[in-house]
Amino acid sequence: MRYVDGDYKDLSTFQSVRKELGAAEHPAHYLAIPPVLFPLVVEQLGKSGCAKGARVIVEKPFGRDLESARSLNATLLSNFSESAIYRIDHYLGKEPVQNLVFFRFANTFLEPVWNRNYVESIQITMAENFGVQGRGVFYEEAGAIRDVVQNHLLQVLVNLTMEPPAATDSESIRDEKVKVLKAIPAIRPDQVVRGQFNGYRKEKGVAADSQVETFAAVQLEIHSWRWHGVPISSGPASVCRDLHGSNGWFRRPPAIFAATPPPNYLRFRVSPNVTIALGAMGKKPGEEMVGEPVELVAAQHPSAEKWMLTNVCWGGHEGRRHQLCPRGLR
Repeated sequence: MRYVDGDYKDLSTFQSVRKELGAAEHPAHYLAIPPVLFPLVVEQLGKSGCAKGARVIVEKPFGRDLESARSLNATLLSNFSESAIYRIDHYLGKEPVQNLVFFRFANTFLEPVWNRNYVESIQITMAENFGVQGRGVFYEEAGAIRDVVQNHLLQVLVNLTMEPPAATDSESIRDEKVKVLKAIPAIRPDQVVRGQFNGYRKEKGVAADSQVETFAAVQLEIHSWRWHGVPISSGPASVCRDLHGSNGWFRRPPAIFAATPPPNYLRFRVSPNVTIALGAMGKKPGEEMVGEPVELVAAQHPSAEKWMLTNVCWGGHEGRRHQLCPRGLR
C-alpha cells in the first residue's frame, strides 16, 4: 500500500498517482470521497492518464438531483467507457439484502399471496441507535433522503415487490427492478415527512440554521397489476445503521373467531441479525375460542452459518416464549 498526498484541484496530484501505478494496466479507482468532488476527480483522472484502461467505482448519492446526476454521468462517459463505470450501492452486497430476493422466489408458498389481493400494506424501516458521529459535513450535503432513502431503502422495496426475474444474473434482476421503479408515481410533498434530531446543529461542520433532514418517512404506491392500491411506507430513515427491516401486513380475515383479529404479517430483518418471521393467530389456552398473536421466527446465526427455527412468540414480541425445537436443528 502506498500513499500519495496532494490537492484534488492540482493536476500534479493525479500525475503522481499515475506514476505510482507504474505498469498497472487496469487499475480500479474507488471514489471514497465527498460526492461533490466526483466530477472534479473524474476529470483529473482523465487529464492525467489515470483513466486509460482503468475502471471507476462511484458510490451513492449519484448527484443531488436529476440535472446534477445527468451532468455527473456525462463527465464519467467523457473519461471512461460505459463498461468501465460502476455505479454502485454497497448495500446490495449485504447477504441479507440478497436473501430478500432469494427467499421470495426460492419458496413457492409465498408467491400466491404476495400481491394486492392478500397484502394490505408494506412497511420498510431503518431504525437508529446513534447520531451523525462526526459526519456532519457529509450530512449537510446529503441528508437522510439522499443518504439512505433513494438508494438503500428503495432497493429493499424493489427486492420485495419485483416480478420473478428470468435468471439470477444481475442484468435480469435489474430489468425487473426497473419495471417497479417505472410504476411508482412521482411522490407528492404530502407523502413525505422530514425532521431533524435535536442536537444535530451542534455537530462539527453543520450550519447553525441547517434545514437538512436527519429523519425521513415516505409513503408511495406502485401502479402495477400486483401492487396497485397497496400503500408502501419507508421510514423512519435516519443516520443509523442498527436495525433494517420490512413488514408485509396481510388483510384481516372475516371476524369469526375474534372480533378484530390482528393482521397476519411477514417480517424480514436485514440487520443486525438476519430474521424471517411469520405473524399469525393461535388459540389461547383455555375453554374459550379466543385467540392470541403468535410469531414463528427463523433466524440466521453467523457463528453457526446456518438457519434455525428458534422459537414461537406468544402474545407478540413482549409475550411468553416457547422453544419449538432444539437449537442447532436445521
